[in-house]
Amino acid sequence: MKIKTLIIIGIFTIAFIIFSIVQLVESKPTPNSMQDIINDCKNLAVEETAECLRDNVKTFFIYNESNVPRSFQEIRNYGGICADWSKFYVNLSRSLGYKSEVRETRTHAVAYISDGLYGCILDQTAKVKCSDNITALIENFIDNYVDDPSIWSVEDLKNNSAYQEALIQATKDLQDGIN
Repeated sequence: MKIKTLIIIGIFTIAFIIFSIVQLVESKPTPNSMQDIINDCKNLAVEETAECLRDNVKTFFIYNESNVPRSFQEIRNYGGICADWSKFYVNLSRSLGYKSEVRETRTHAVAYISDGLYGCILDQTAKVKCSDNITALIENFIDNYVDDPSIWSVEDLKNNSAYQEALIQATKDLQDGIN
């Protein structure tokens, strides 16, 4: 009975070591500067750029409401809120030549990056959402982050003329380029 137990423990130990090695090989090193991220993500299509930026940020992402980052080192070491991370993505994507902006509701912010034809939403470290239909991306963001459902429903918001104008303007801004 002891030999079987030792064999089972040995097999699990070997499996754990192999899994750890695979994780180590697949993990991305933490960048030391914005330039490291820019170098890692340059010359990619917009969707691949968005995923590359997110993958780099995931290596040091910290959600921290008590920090107001003023530099790369501060956001890397102490984190920030969704608006801070969105501004960080915007700065990186603009450095890579993409049109980009922060879109906010009262309770959440995301970064939009676009090449003028195809756009992506970067939402902290969530899965990147991309589409050639920028209007659909914006509607998806609003649908998912309506500030206070007790005040208005998504349908009320969509039927609101101010919402429609803002949606048209946001789509135009992203297609025309924002700098």
